[in-house]
Amino acid sequence: MDKQALEALAHDRRLQRIQAGPGTARSTWESGQKALQTARVLLDEVKPTSRDPARSFEAAYDAIFKATVAILRCLGYRIAGGEQRVTAVMALRAMLGGDEKPRQLADDFDAMRRRRNFIEYEGGSATETQARAAIATADAALKLLDPIYQEWVRRALRGDRGPRRGRRGP
Repeated sequence: MDKQALEALAHDRRLQRIQAGPGTARSTWESGQKALQTARVLLDEVKPTSRDPARSFEAAYDAIFKATVAILRCLGYRIAGGEQRVTAVMALRAMLGGDEKPRQLADDFDAMRRRRNFIEYEGGSATETQARAAIATADAALKLLDPIYQEWVRRALRGDRGPRRGRRGP
């Protein structure tokens, strides 16, 4: 995790320091998990004539976005200002670090963000292949983020929720 990159995002007012707390982080994390399940259902568990690759793609994107927001809350940040979805990509890149596989996941998340915008705002669509790739990316991203989340849960159960509002954390 590149904490300096997260602090730089806070300095640039893309992130705002908040008190880390269990409520919103947990519900947002669970919402991300449910979004990934929904992505799979929309592609695999409905009749072939009812499949919706575009909605599946968007749900996979939402899974990563919500997991990223949840981890930020665990770390004592929230996304602030405009371009929130671009900031989420930047934050994910910082949280995953600089190794090749995590860097590729962050790049894939950014590509998903652009495709999602095309679907959402320009009436575009996604193919089944694109939806399956998005699900695979979401699954990999959530697996990489899960240890960060689980560590935060362990700390929260001990009463140590991390940085408090206004305090500069390590």
